[in-house]
Amino acid sequence: MEIGTWVKMIREKRGLSQQELAKLSGLSPSFISLIERGERKEITYESVVKLTRALKSNITEFYKSTQTNSFVVADRIPDDIVKELNQSLPISVPLYKDISATSPQGYHCVPRQLLSGIGGLKVELRAVISNKSIDHNLIRDGDILICGKISPIKGDICIYESPTGMMVDFFNKNLAVENCWVLIQSVRRFRQIN
Repeated sequence: MEIGTWVKMIREKRGLSQQELAKLSGLSPSFISLIERGERKEITYESVVKLTRALKSNITEFYKSTQTNSFVVADRIPDDIVKELNQSLPISVPLYKDISATSPQGYHCVPRQLLSGIGGLKVELRAVISNKSIDHNLIRDGDILICGKISPIKGDICIYESPTGMMVDFFNKNLAVENCWVLIQSVRRFRQIN
């Protein structure tokens, strides 16, 4: 079966228009149209992944149905494959007891998409366990706080060390910027009830 025939068949089976499939897959409607009309014979692996996910199918079904396997991967070199895998794996962030600790007590995995929220910048990340609650349970004692060493702005929640210990508070101009870690994500830890 041709690639375009398969895409059209599964799309119609799912009750999707070309525009809806384009939106779900992140591909352009014209690209979907070209594939379905058979005017686009080659398709990258990345596009196959996007299409199969949007169609709630899988790559194995795609390969079996279209009897295709060589051209999809042929234009990809191992470095591209490794880069793609690295972009999809979670980030392992060192977990510290407090913000000024020098040795991690473990690691916490966070989705790589987290970095897209800070512009994909190369940022030093650190996870700490909160030792206090702030602002009506926005952060609770025991939450894991994923922090980045970036310049804070008004409204950011900052984690910093004070003479009385680790502090979690909204950024204000009285805080020394060089000692602040900006909260990027908090992870609520629930206690198991036996």
